Amino acid sequence: MARNELTALGVPVHDPDCERTVLGTLLTTRLKGRTICAVREHLTDGSFNDPRHQEVFRAVMAVDSHGEDVNFISVAAALAKAGATAGRTDLFALMEAAQVGDILDYVLRLKELAIRRQMWELGTYLLNAGTTETDDIADVQEEAVARLNGMFASATADVHTLDEANAELHRQMELNRQPEREMLGTPTGFSEMDRRGGLSPTDLVVVAGETSMGKTAFATALAMSAIRAGHPVAFYSMEMSNVQLAARIAAMQSGVNSRAILQERLPDDKLEAVERGMSSLPSHLCYFDDDATSSIDRILASIRTMVLRHGIRGAVVDYLQILNVNMRSTNKEQAMGDVARRLKNLAKELGIWIVALSQLNRSQDRAVPTLDRLRDSGQIGEAADIIALIYRPWARSSALKYPEPFTGIDTCGTAMVDIAKGRNTGIYRFICGFNAETTHFYNIDPLRLPRADRARQADTLDDMPF
Repeated sequence: MARNELTALGVPVHDPDCERTVLGTLLTTRLKGRTICAVREHLTDGSFNDPRHQEVFRAVMAVDSHGEDVNFISVAAALAKAGATAGRTDLFALMEAAQVGDILDYVLRLKELAIRRQMWELGTYLLNAGTTETDDIADVQEEAVARLNGMFASATADVHTLDEANAELHRQMELNRQPEREMLGTPTGFSEMDRRGGLSPTDLVVVAGETSMGKTAFATALAMSAIRAGHPVAFYSMEMSNVQLAARIAAMQSGVNSRAILQERLPDDKLEAVERGMSSLPSHLCYFDDDATSSIDRILASIRTMVLRHGIRGAVVDYLQILNVNMRSTNKEQAMGDVARRLKNLAKELGIWIVALSQLNRSQDRAVPTLDRLRDSGQIGEAADIIALIYRPWARSSALKYPEPFTGIDTCGTAMVDIAKGRNTGIYRFICGFNAETTHFYNIDPLRLPRADRARQADTLDDMPF
């Protein structure tokens, strides 16, 4: 933040003596190696308030990064090379403040003071934002949340050794051997997906299909399974309001048509069914933010806020092609690729899964969906960890069949989910149930899949894998 943006809120806290002690100790040979490791873990040049101290710290880290011995001579040379204002006189003064013992307490004090100065700057930023309309309020929110999260990020929080990774891998292998193994991800409600880990943190899952294939309904089923497992979810729809989405969820839970729920006077038995169905669902774990659905920037800011305030484990974005993307480029393929990458990066940063819906281009020649028909961008597929293609032949024609090995399965009341890309799961297909009246996707035991009538399945019955 530029210094001229800061208003008079007092002087931000700092401790010059503590800064000198840390830097002076780094310049001596006493405990140098261990001290530098501790400093790298907790401090950056911004941890020092004095600009000259910042220059010396950068020089110390530069010398150490090159594998050289950190001492008066090497640091003085690095300062001269960088054209720093700090010089030999400053180094002599710092070395006089060196500590003989461990300086971890000094290091942690500088870390805390640096966080407090960042709080001071954030407070000033918000005060200034409240006195002018120069910046968009969504941008202010995203910037404030990003700064607050960044204050407590450890410099080495994401650095792990192979030993640590092997220990976690061994734990997972042991869990896999258990009859009722623990699922690390969020359950989806579909056995084929759940036995491969469900929805995993950091994953971008793209659900794609032609118009009216049930993309939103399938994503809603995933979200409902998540909240049943106690995993909070945020839902962003560019086409439906929160009330319309609630009606869809009520229909899935009760078996009563959503249009009837929204528009008709329900008889007592159906009203009771809706109330009973909704009461069985932990509805407080599903969040909507209608104000955030106008652009990808607002959605990203809202997701950050939802993680911070409500601890959401996942988010659903419906759908990519309708987003108002604030980009200079008019190339829609590049724009969609950028949206997908930003969603993936956010999922990885926050440790949540994100389900994003995408349209498929309609093909008269090929009814079965394929990856190359992702509308507007093959780059969407590149960013995604999982791509689930939804196919309901019955929605196009009662004469259409599923591809092998499901050609003998009845297409009425069912749907095929094709995991056409699975970065960590592999590719596979499965058949699930679909109630068109309530737009409800549900799991079906593979051994109990409904077969087509004899006329439609006579030529394929002998080939069925049952």
